[in-house]
Amino acid sequence: MNETELLIAYIDGKLSADEQAALELRLAAEPRLCEALAQVVLTETALAEGWVRDGQRRDPLSVAGRPHHRWGAVPGLAGAAAAVVVLTVAVSLAGAIEFRSERDAAEQRARDADDARRRATADAATARAGYDTANKQLSQARLEVQRSRAAESILQESAQIAQVGPLQSLAYVGTILPAAVQPGEVEVTVRNDYLPCRIVLKSDADSKVRDVVAPRGDSKVTIPAGKVRVSCEPMFGGAWFQPFGVVDRRGYLGTSLGPVLLTVNAGEPLHVRMDQPFPPWNATMLRVKGEWVIVTLERPWAELQVKEFRAGTFGGTEELPNTALFWARDKSGGMAEELARFFVANRDKNRDGKFRGLRHTSLIVPATASGVTAGIKTLTADELVGPLTEAFEYLRRQRPPAGPTIEQEIARAAELLLTLPKK
Repeated sequence: MNETELLIAYIDGKLSADEQAALELRLAAEPRLCEALAQVVLTETALAEGWVRDGQRRDPLSVAGRPHHRWGAVPGLAGAAAAVVVLTVAVSLAGAIEFRSERDAAEQRARDADDARRRATADAATARAGYDTANKQLSQARLEVQRSRAAESILQESAQIAQVGPLQSLAYVGTILPAAVQPGEVEVTVRNDYLPCRIVLKSDADSKVRDVVAPRGDSKVTIPAGKVRVSCEPMFGGAWFQPFGVVDRRGYLGTSLGPVLLTVNAGEPLHVRMDQPFPPWNATMLRVKGEWVIVTLERPWAELQVKEFRAGTFGGTEELPNTALFWARDKSGGMAEELARFFVANRDKNRDGKFRGLRHTSLIVPATASGVTAGIKTLTADELVGPLTEAFEYLRRQRPPAGPTIEQEIARAAELLLTLPKK
């Protein structure tokens, strides 16, 4: 059954209830089908009225003639029925158009609401991120104010004292108690788990300076009670930066790189503990046999004492006057091998933990009062060459605070080697 026959069957009432319901749903949703129904109604009505006027009486089932419908025999009824059908179709068509229009509008409103929701979500996330950032900045600012206030009280009392160490302490969070000092003595315990250091203690009770050598392990010294100035330095000049922490009757007070001023009473504990050291630009730390050691470049500048070396007035015992010249000649592997073998040959002769090789480089290792620590004492040269080679490769990429990089110094040294006299 094609579409036209389906519509005619609908007009004749010959469709089943399910077929009629399905077609009416299509008529509500398809304007084109409504127009086709209207056209069928008009055509069939016109044919029926024409047949009545001509007095024709054809067989409704005749193949030669068009079938007429129940209302075809009565022209007035046919016109009324056609009008009703057309009106029904028109109403259905209008309803379908209105339905589609409302549906389209609802879909657009849904899309607009979804866009608004996404924008609101993005705005909320941005606002939250801004709030978190501002809150962090506020917390940091409050912490800086607290540290500044704590440091101010220390600096006011220690400003007249000459600074010892690379930096004045600003991270120290302890405060000096104004309570009266109980006279007597205080035992100071110095704890060092790293490299050999010097602790300098000065009490205002006798104005004496006590210089305490602090190798690996615990060291003890007794000082008069009162206001005590504490500072710490590496054993070997500026070979590294050595922070230290302080514990007194109030507990752990913080860590400092520069001197701090404390008030201690007789019989009260005072502990100074070395924290993890860190190297300057011309040195690096590496882990060997579970211990931290430092490799230092003593004379990394290519031009250093080259003029004296040419003139024969260089006073050193080394073959060349600076580290860069050896580096340009021997590369990192050669530098590492020389320092490793020098250390192994001399570690039982040196008690302070610093070993300066023949290429103007040094190896600084943990040491106790009896010499280097057990793990370092059993280290072989072959075990040390690999880590030292990595250390020299790292150092050649370093940059001093001013002037050429180490890599540039080595390149300049390679040029200078060609102009130096052979020994």
